Amino acid sequence: MMEKTMRRTNTNLFKWIMAACVLALGMQNAFALACKGVVHVKVPDDWTSANAIYGSCDGIAALKKQDNGWWTVSKTEIGYVDDENQCKNPGDTSFIITNNKNKNSLSLAKNINSTTWNKGVNDANTAAITCNGNEDIYISEGADGKPLISTKPPNAKFLYVVFDKEMEDWQAAIPMISMDGGKTLKALHAADSSKCGWYYYMWLDEEVTDNVMLVKDNDTERTDMIGLDGNWRMSDTPDPIPMSAYFDFYGKDSLFYVVDETMKENSTFAGEDGFSVDYPADCEGTCSYTMAAIIYDTDASLHPAFSCYTDGGSKSNDGCQEGVTGGPAAMSKTDALSMVYDCIGVTPGIVEENLDPTVPQSQRKPKLSTLGKSCFKESKYFDMLFNYTEGVNEVSCYDMPFSRSDDGKWEFNSDYY
Repeated sequence: MMEKTMRRTNTNLFKWIMAACVLALGMQNAFALACKGVVHVKVPDDWTSANAIYGSCDGIAALKKQDNGWWTVSKTEIGYVDDENQCKNPGDTSFIITNNKNKNSLSLAKNINSTTWNKGVNDANTAAITCNGNEDIYISEGADGKPLISTKPPNAKFLYVVFDKEMEDWQAAIPMISMDGGKTLKALHAADSSKCGWYYYMWLDEEVTDNVMLVKDNDTERTDMIGLDGNWRMSDTPDPIPMSAYFDFYGKDSLFYVVDETMKENSTFAGEDGFSVDYPADCEGTCSYTMAAIIYDTDASLHPAFSCYTDGGSKSNDGCQEGVTGGPAAMSKTDALSMVYDCIGVTPGIVEENLDPTVPQSQRKPKLSTLGKSCFKESKYFDMLFNYTEGVNEVSCYDMPFSRSDDGKWEFNSDYY
């Protein structure tokens, strides 16, 4: 949830720590993004790499090849401001696609822009592809040999699924989909905010099978799968959904599946099998929830693990860390800056994967890992982060709002709080 670059502030950092369960020692500059979503490109078959070159800053973002043959990159990588502020236009999200990583030799590369497909011409400044808001962008070769650019994927099929709010096991897990009866899993994605609590899977240049199952990510024994007839006919081996046959039968590229019996019966849209060709607006899942959290709030004057962004920040130059004078967290400026800058930024793995099992459930808190111990002079400085310590922090309660991220996980977006 924490981005590669971080907000310019030293206050209330514990809100971020409680949300992400990752400690970030020190603060860095943040950036504003004009767009969200994903860019999908069906590049020519002979391309072995694909890169987005964007804006007047000539930044480069690499695309990744997916199993269906399309290459993708998040829009948040386009117009990104790096740690050295090399790109001065974070809102400039126009781009071209090229098979050459060298931005200075685009005339020798094969490029795709808004008017040219797979040509060795650099029209980045005159015919760039624009961000187009927060929707995904699909780019492929059109029938006329020119780029086909759309927010709708060509020849794609969609299955939308909703789980009732009372299906707590499914709400707590990450919902997945299987094309082979439960053997292998792929992620369902959270639908847009207009479809509260719905998930979807998109078949794009991928075979639609008649052996589809819905599976929780933690159902390793496959004892709680949902297939045909939703949760009103569940068993250890439910009948798979004949998805290919359903698309053919209904003659639509998008189908909606209400898997809960009570929700289906109360809906004016869903049929007896739970399927609908129209969006069942009267069926909603869980869009968000709040979690009561205890916040331990401090700042750089009270705890040596905090700092503030400044140009040229280093062990001898920080925006606010001057050491802590007196109190349980007392530390000299030299030692404090050494601790901060030895682990500045986002350092995954500072805490153990599971909460401390040696204490009662209601008292369990993050446990410092072996890696984490290298980021703190003594473990007591870490322990203060999650325990009230007079002279170091203040304690308050906070209802922390969570929503589903695109990959199905519950997420607290610290950038808004």
